[in-house]
Amino acid sequence: MHRLLKTLWSNIVEDTKRLAKSHCLILIIAKSSEVANVLE
Repeated sequence: MHRLLKTLWSNIVEDTKRLAKSHCLILIIAKSSEVANVLE
């Protein structure tokens, strides 16, 4: 039971990290397109 919880938790952590990474990329892209619009 304990091992199962541990595995589940590490999976959640990994998914969260992956989501955070893709979210950061989205934010960076959005910001850079904002900057590009300002520069035009």
